[in-house]
Formats: sequence, C-alpha cells, structure tokens
Amino acid sequence: MRRTPETEAPPPFEIEESFWGYVIRSTEGPPVLLQVAQGLVLALGAALLLWFATRGSTVELQVDLLRGELREAVRHRAGRPTVLGRHGLDSGATLSIHRGAGAASLILRFGPERPGLCIARGPEGALLALRRRLEEDLLQRGATILRPARAAA
Repeated sequence: MRRTPETEAPPPFEIEESFWGYVIRSTEGPPVLLQVAQGLVLALGAALLLWFATRGSTVELQVDLLRGELREAVRHRAGRPTVLGRHGLDSGATLSIHRGAGAASLILRFGPERPGLCIARGPEGALLALRRRLEEDLLQRGATILRPARAAA
C-alpha cells in the first residue's frame, strides 16, 4: 500500500512556535522503565522525608547498667529511640564540671586521645548531684563497670 499524506503516521514530535524561536518536543511518552524508576525514587524520597520529619531533635544520653554501655540517642516523636553512638569507658575516664558564661557543663572525658562528651548543662548544684551519681554508677573505685562499646550497627 502506498503511503499518502493522509495515511502517514504523525511524526513523534511537535514543534511549538514562540516569539523567540521554537521548541521541538517529543510526543511519545517516556519509556516505561524510566517511569518505574521515577516512581521508586519518588516513593523512596517521600519515605526518607517522612523518616527525617519524625526524628526527634533532642539528644539524650542513656546509661545502661545492665548491658554495660553508654548510648547517645535521639527519641522519635513516636517514643522510640535511635542510637547515634555507643561509648565504653576505660580506666582513664573522668567527669568534670566546666563553668561557662550563663551555665555550667558536665563533661565526660574518655581519655587524652578521645574528645569529651557533654552530659548535661545547667546550674552547678544540679550538675554536682548528677556527677556524684554517675561516678557511683560508672566509675566505682577508679574502675569502670562499663564494657568497651560495641560498634554501632
């Protein structure tokens, strides 16, 4: 059969005129694989944004005497914590109060090579009581009851 202008298939593009020139645009839809990939990325992005939106904003310190670990965690709005880091103490661990402008800070030092961890900030009297409790619980007679921390999974 001979093709005539009436029986020819329309071209897979269109031309849109503009005052500055023209735009050539495909009239074929995007490939199915691309549509599926974009859908998956959209779903993953929405799940990631929801995950981020439900995270808490305050870091808490969990002193787990049964498991022998000190954990930094963020509590979700639903109440479940996410562990950010685990710490173990060696015999060189010390607790000290640093006085600053406005408020004092209770700092746990893990040793000379590792940075300190701010346990709490507030009035010095409250920090002294917390320091005594942590020393009794964690630093008994210069030895620690905490095992070295496991690697965070």
